[in-house]
Amino acid sequence: MIVALSRFRVANGLEAQVAAAFHDRPGLVDTAPGFLGLETFAGADDDAMFYLVTRWTNEASFRAWHRSPAHHASHRGIPKGLKLDPAFTRVVVMRRLAATADAPTLADVTADAAPVLADYLTRTRALYVIGADLDGRIRACSHAVAQRLQQPAAALVGASLWPLLTPTDAATLQQRIRDPRRAPDERLLLNLLDAQAVPYTLACAVDVRPDGFLLVGEVPAGREHAAFEQLSQINNELATLTRENARKARALERVNAQLQAEVAERQRAHEALRQQAALLDLARDAIVVRDPGSGAIRYWNHGAEALFGWSAAEAAGALVHRLLDTQFPQPRDAIQALVLGQGWWDGELVQRTRGGAHLVVASRWVVQRDAAGAPLAILESHTDITARKDAEARLRHEASHDALTGLPNRALFLDRLGATLAQGRAGRPSGAVFLLDLDGFKPVNDTHGHEAGDVVLREVGARLRHTSRPPDTVARLGGDEFALVLPDTDRAGAVRMAQRIIAALRVPIALGERTVRVGASLGIALAPEHGTEARTLLRAADQAMYRAKRGGHDHAIADASALVDPGNTTKSG
Repeated sequence: MIVALSRFRVANGLEAQVAAAFHDRPGLVDTAPGFLGLETFAGADDDAMFYLVTRWTNEASFRAWHRSPAHHASHRGIPKGLKLDPAFTRVVVMRRLAATADAPTLADVTADAAPVLADYLTRTRALYVIGADLDGRIRACSHAVAQRLQQPAAALVGASLWPLLTPTDAATLQQRIRDPRRAPDERLLLNLLDAQAVPYTLACAVDVRPDGFLLVGEVPAGREHAAFEQLSQINNELATLTRENARKARALERVNAQLQAEVAERQRAHEALRQQAALLDLARDAIVVRDPGSGAIRYWNHGAEALFGWSAAEAAGALVHRLLDTQFPQPRDAIQALVLGQGWWDGELVQRTRGGAHLVVASRWVVQRDAAGAPLAILESHTDITARKDAEARLRHEASHDALTGLPNRALFLDRLGATLAQGRAGRPSGAVFLLDLDGFKPVNDTHGHEAGDVVLREVGARLRHTSRPPDTVARLGGDEFALVLPDTDRAGAVRMAQRIIAALRVPIALGERTVRVGASLGIALAPEHGTEARTLLRAADQAMYRAKRGGHDHAIADASALVDPGNTTKSG
């Protein structure tokens, strides 16, 4: 993301009119590719100094807009009395620049615009900016952050950033700022927690410096907006439901305590439950009261009718676990003994609705006892958390898989490789590691475009999956580089698999009415022959791959004397 700052001199009395002209003209820039948002503000020391701030996905989109006829046409209708200061217009790159000798630092880029940029970051409500040292202690933050966290900015300065993020996001951010291999333009999805611990989802760019780091976040926009807004809404609803469920559980415990103190016999307990039914029917959760011995349903509230589909009359007398086909995390008898012993139990259950759908519910059971301590009934409260569990599953999959091909990413690949090597250390043959780099892929991108390149990468991934065995792991490490882990594979088996892969990739790939061909250079390392550590095997496979590429061969094994079939696998181009 980049921020473009332009400074204007405005004739006295026209400030508000000029600001309105920029804000109230739909189509001014909102149809330009890459446009994210627009803000205006007056100078801190001079009200007649007027600043226009636009945000863009990248500098190319900003430059394209300024060269377009639409940009010049947009000037028509802006009030006279507005004079651009051409010596000031700046494009500020809001991401960490590559640390090369000829690449300026962020400070160099913004040196002459720094005061205005600092003033803007203090005022803006669109960007969330936090500066902190490497220990996470906040040095500065924007007004938008303070407003979202419902705390004064002065109170946040000096505080730790980590408690203001969800534990998972705090751990992820700490790991990324310590990782020297992080991407220069890396963006993270982070959840800020306000004073009520409600998460707010932001897409953040991370700029790491030697003495600290800078977070520049914004509400996700464009094609990501709906997904991220949906995730934020799920998080917020989950937090609300969790608090509400805890409140209801405490209320139910108080009701149970009152019943235990007041009811001396079973009939009076049943009457008390009947009197409470009207209140329980107001709850959104499914609440069920059952016999502590047989499990037969005595009470079934409106929430249970809505969630599971059976009416109270239909559910009465049925066994809860059989009616709902409940899947327990441990044997039901063990849970029953636990709840009767300690008076309560909570956990997650999978239950079936009348329509056949399976739901994941957060369940809490509470025992009602008579004056002598004998159990009279068990009250169950069920909250539907299926959406939350689905969202968690999607996030776990996205964190461990490549978005383009659906293959495992580098992190999951290393995890699977570690598991394979651990088996080898336990006395079994470990297997083989393949590194594969496509040949001829760049000309496809250059000639047919990146969409065609994506088609090729997806097809290569599909062919590798089809060629590999069920226990093998096929991963995309990035770009046109792929990797495989083959458990329980010896040298001969690795060579056969390499030959199958090379043969599969030689088949032309269809791009509409055209076809393209790509080749591959494949390096093989064997465990334990070439090492028992992941780093050692990957380095050996990488060296073998580049030896194969330099020698014009499709594949090579890690030791220098073991090129396989050099006379039969020479590439044609």
